[in-house]
Amino acid sequence: MITVAVSPYHLTSREPAAMAPLLFADRVLTMLPAPISGRRGVDVDRGATRAAVDGAPGYLRWMDALSWARELFVEGVIGSTHAGEDIADDVHEAWARLQSEDAYANLRPLMRDRLYDDDRAYLTSLSNDLLRGGPDPAVSIPVAAGIDSFSARHGVVVARAEAASVVQRIESRMWTRAWSVAVPVLLQASAERLLEAREELESELDELRGAMELAWSDPTELPVLREAVDRYTRGFESARTELLGPGVRGEVKAIAGMASVAAVSMPCDAVFRSSLAAARSLASSGASGGPQAGTPAPAGPMAPAAPCASIVIRQIARDPA
Repeated sequence: MITVAVSPYHLTSREPAAMAPLLFADRVLTMLPAPISGRRGVDVDRGATRAAVDGAPGYLRWMDALSWARELFVEGVIGSTHAGEDIADDVHEAWARLQSEDAYANLRPLMRDRLYDDDRAYLTSLSNDLLRGGPDPAVSIPVAAGIDSFSARHGVVVARAEAASVVQRIESRMWTRAWSVAVPVLLQASAERLLEAREELESELDELRGAMELAWSDPTELPVLREAVDRYTRGFESARTELLGPGVRGEVKAIAGMASVAAVSMPCDAVFRSSLAAARSLASSGASGGPQAGTPAPAGPMAPAAPCASIVIRQIARDPA
């Protein structure tokens, strides 16, 4: 079974790094903003949620932006918990580590030491950043690091976008590539259309998932993966008319394309390491936004971290709209 962790940034904006796994993964996990005060294990008190919506208008705007995926949540394709644990707890822990551990001192000027003090501040900051696409490192770094930490512990694969930012390019130097394939996917589609595609291509997707798992564990089995990709591609093309046909009134138009899916491995703290490297580079260049003069340096080399399995998803072609 292939479970893929998808960033809420990618899911909110329906980027290829979210749309592709929503088709070919057995299940998708994501981090969902929820009131801290209303947490009871992995459950959230409804009263706390209502109060959060009233106190943080940005939270409601984010919920509206994610409403396109409602049926995928209802059908269990997307969730935020696995084995009784919630990704949000790892995100909170990542933020706490940034605040307290000397190794991350150079990132501390980018953080906000009271971000998690109350639901309104936390949900407003997180929701607004999700809607903007992630320019605030005080929010985006803990989210990404928490997803990686959670995934490494549970053997979940993390979906990543192609390296674009300075931090992502630094992180990409830590990748160890295992294999890559190109597959047709729905780059734009409603939740209902994605569910229909998963059902229509069920046998091809089952074979593809099994072959991906096999290739991860044994690189000599790559020919099996290539065969599964060929069969899935033929199935997708045979069903193309149905998959891309007219939808119900008001449904977003389904658009297909090709995506490159590359399996890589990296340290589960790669987000911290790459962010530190970028912060030091800013500081040495004198650019604004980096650590201020006198910020303490990390106390020696960082300890080795557990590996994190990821898939890097890159759009390589898109059908005309």
